Amino acid sequence: MMRSTQPMPPERGPAIEAHSRDSRLSRGLSGTNLERAGDYNLRTVLQVIRLHRETTRIAIANQTGLTPPTIANITGRLIEMGLIRTAGRLHRGRGQPALKIELCPDGAFGIGLTIDRDHLAIAILDLCGTVRARATREIAFATPDDVLAFIGDTLEPALAEGQVDRSRVLGVGVAMPDGVDRSLPNQTRGYDAWNGVDTAALLAPLLPWPMYRDNDAAAAALGEAQHDHDFDCPSFFYLLITAGLGGGLVIDRTYHRGAHRRSGEIGLIPDPTAGRPGAIVQDTVSLAGLEVRLKAAG
Repeated sequence: MMRSTQPMPPERGPAIEAHSRDSRLSRGLSGTNLERAGDYNLRTVLQVIRLHRETTRIAIANQTGLTPPTIANITGRLIEMGLIRTAGRLHRGRGQPALKIELCPDGAFGIGLTIDRDHLAIAILDLCGTVRARATREIAFATPDDVLAFIGDTLEPALAEGQVDRSRVLGVGVAMPDGVDRSLPNQTRGYDAWNGVDTAALLAPLLPWPMYRDNDAAAAALGEAQHDHDFDCPSFFYLLITAGLGGGLVIDRTYHRGAHRRSGEIGLIPDPTAGRPGAIVQDTVSLAGLEVRLKAAG
């Protein structure tokens, strides 16, 4: 999860824009020429380059509203930071060909860790969103000790496989279902060991980078909105079907959590068709629910 590259959305005016890709992106990628707004503009320009994969300073200026000298200064800083690089010239039209700019994949890395009720997974992504290494372990109701053992076994080989410079790792995103101690069919004893666990403190000795924990469905929805360039749909509802059932609501590439941060909890909706008190949708639409029905059918 590379949150440092995601600009805060500006206030939106009442003007109605055409629903083209560029017009949608421009609503969330406006820069500002106000003094002391350098960090915001830096993130905005980096986001523009990331979303377009390859662009020019002129195109960035047109999309963000920043002046060409400001764009030149910002792109110069990003090149010095090792986050972007030049990629030849754009030979199109008259006049001096524009210099193309693209992300430097090795400029930054993010580590993603999934702690689910039926498996563990770790992945390392570069700045372009490419998965450089991945490892998974099928394990039912992994305890905190199981998670530590998994990281100990897989992290170093993954860093080596992905040719990752540890100093370039921006942070770790941890995706977990809410209420990991909530009972599911066939849940093993000892899974309540997660009660009261400080996840960041637990993992810090093995993952010594800034850490961000989020609901697994929210993390999946955010990843879809931010990193799948071929998915040209800015608003959608994401369904995550694992041992449980979760969801995430994205509107204009912004995740909406709702007043109580539970807007995507579709799995906990009561199911009046089940014919028993307290039944919820997750009892039917989930891998755990499927396993119960398959066992009942022999």
